[in-house]
Amino acid sequence: MTWAHLIDELAAGQPLSESEAERLFAAVFDGGVPDLELGGLLALLEQRQMSQQELVGVLAALSTRVFQIAAPNTQWRPVLMPSYGAVREQPNLLPLLALSLQRLGIPVLVHGMLSGERGVAAAYIFREMGIMPSASLAQAQHELQAGNLAFVPTGALAPALADLLALRVRLGGGALARVLARLADPFGGAALQLIPAAHGHERTVLQSLLCDVEKSALLFETRDGEPVVDA
Repeated sequence: MTWAHLIDELAAGQPLSESEAERLFAAVFDGGVPDLELGGLLALLEQRQMSQQELVGVLAALSTRVFQIAAPNTQWRPVLMPSYGAVREQPNLLPLLALSLQRLGIPVLVHGMLSGERGVAAAYIFREMGIMPSASLAQAQHELQAGNLAFVPTGALAPALADLLALRVRLGGGALARVLARLADPFGGAALQLIPAAHGHERTVLQSLLCDVEKSALLFETRDGEPVVDA
């Protein structure tokens, strides 16, 4: 199937099969889609709500492109928190929850962007508290094994995902990329994931998706893209 034909199919409202979605996003993550066609495909995908089978395929493509880390040798499962929002009107309590869990001896890894979009990102709060981003997953693993909280920038976790998120500046939107980022799992299923969902449809689809792929996760409703805000 040519890129032009695929764009025509998506523009006509045709859904992708799980395997088609996986192949498409494997090409997207690996830089195999020309810029013009990539912009058209992402714009079309942003305009419609992806089905569960499409998200399963996309997640399969993403999972092989996320660097992996071993869970620390403790009695507790690690907790994995994505931070891809920027709280504007409410306190950002993700760092408070992360540090509270860490003080109880639970390994906590937060991954996300280093700066927020017109709001306060968790990375900024961590920096103000003296918790600096890990330059690599090896450094993050050392921090976790030492009993510290680890914050990993998306670029160190999954460079292809970071590139996709960076396209938001040029193309706008980016809801799909943020959903994928929240699902990234460097522990390969060994962690409990905290995943935010912005609205009813997204929450329903993510709930079904997480059950389908058998992930251990807590699904949070959120307004600003973070799994913890003061509602």
